[in-house]
Amino acid sequence: MICARMDRELLGLAKKHHCVYTRYADDLTFSKKSGAFPTELARRDEDDSRTILGQELRAIIESNGFRPHPGKVWLFNRQARQVVTGLVVNAKRNVRREWVRQLRAMIHAWKAHGLEKAEAEYLAKYCRCQKQGDEPGPYAQVVRGKMEFLKMVKGFTDPVYRGL
Repeated sequence: MICARMDRELLGLAKKHHCVYTRYADDLTFSKKSGAFPTELARRDEDDSRTILGQELRAIIESNGFRPHPGKVWLFNRQARQVVTGLVVNAKRNVRREWVRQLRAMIHAWKAHGLEKAEAEYLAKYCRCQKQGDEPGPYAQVVRGKMEFLKMVKGFTDPVYRGL
């Protein structure tokens, strides 16, 4: 409800420039199937080191009471791995290879060393929640949650999901 007006305006801006607009929480995504990306939305700076928001896009975001976060502005071409909210979205929706490898390692550790040792390794190596002051979920639930997420993204019949 808070972003309804901004979403309408951004949808209109995307349509005007033959782009597709999607939003997940605070991640705004504009994609274009062909042709140059419109500079009214964003462009790369002279030394190609950062992305600069276009005036039209910045105006809509700011007129709705938000400030763009410079560290969250990205432009990808078709050859680059395009990641939005942790999902790879190039040709089809997917998860990062590293993410699948971590899940595979978690399952292997559980089978090979038992639940307690696998959980201890996970907490020591991978779990960010302790650094953020949160309590980690039980290891079995973490693994199940990751499996459910993989199934949602890749589908029940996907060979990677089925193999795990």
